[in-house]
Amino acid sequence: MILILSYIIAFIGIYSLVLTTSNLLYFRSLSKHWEKHTSKELVTIAVPARNEE
Repeated sequence: MILILSYIIAFIGIYSLVLTTSNLLYFRSLSKHWEKHTSKELVTIAVPARNEE
């Protein structure tokens, strides 16, 4: 029983490590993509806040 529980915990740990690594690589590639654009090409969009009264 303890061995099965240890395998499950190890699997979750390895799986979370893989997800974290892949997410970091994905966000780094996104930031490199955005760095290629100049400020004249980027557009800022203002989103109005909701009034919840």
